[in-house]
Amino acid sequence: MKALIHANEIQFAYSGKPILLDVNLLVSRGEIVALLGENGAGKTTTVRILLGFRRPTSGSVTVLGEHPASLSMAARRKIGIML
Repeated sequence: MKALIHANEIQFAYSGKPILLDVNLLVSRGEIVALLGENGAGKTTTVRILLGFRRPTSGSVTVLGEHPASLSMAARRKIGIML
């Protein structure tokens, strides 16, 4: 079965400061995922990358089989998020 969300070794840095290092995530249909961690752990940055609001410094992300920044409105209507 094809993953609905696939993040492969994503990394992200703000002004050269590493925030995310080699994050891997695979979410299949029917799964519920929660990101837990301390303040500053990179949870919001990860979600912003998955939604296409930020681009990872390296690595790759697909959501519903597409790059998150290029998701159609129809695809975006299928996504639910709670911050």
